[in-house]
Amino acid sequence: MMTTIKVAMTGDNHFDLPRRSEEAKRILNWMLEDWRERGVDLIGFAGDLADGPMTERNRAWLIEYISRCAEVATVCVCEGNHDTEISLRNALGKIANVIVEDGAGVHVVQTKSGSVAVACVSFPSKAKILAKVGPKSGEDLDKIVGQALQDVFRNIGRSLADLNMPKVALVPGTIRGSK
Repeated sequence: MMTTIKVAMTGDNHFDLPRRSEEAKRILNWMLEDWRERGVDLIGFAGDLADGPMTERNRAWLIEYISRCAEVATVCVCEGNHDTEISLRNALGKIANVIVEDGAGVHVVQTKSGSVAVACVSFPSKAKILAKVGPKSGEDLDKIVGQALQDVFRNIGRSLADLNMPKVALVPGTIRGSK
């Protein structure tokens, strides 16, 4: 018998942009109520919840919002290129039922409907990748970064291949040539 896992995904919310903050908060709250009514098992945020450094008021709102999401379902947050606040990452990571990924990894999540493997790959900044692979002089940095990203996705694929359960990828950005 096949198990159905209900997954809700969103990304690039940038809820704190001054010109649309109130509308974005209204839409996020509407989405949360819709997810609650539909009985979703997993909520994924694929980067850029915010648009960079936040005011204390916006940070508090976002932490409270993610806490309310975690009451509905397990929440996975993948960092985007605008999600730069370590303090926010640390605060969200302390909320029960919330997984925050600032690198790449596979998380096996137990939902009310069964297990699901969530592959999270945060926004791949060139600086982070080069810091991990070490300094390379005289080589094409774009080629090095591209190869490092390919390795990340190959490793994620290998990890997922061993898991006999539904799988979800949570990746902020577009992958050229993906199928």
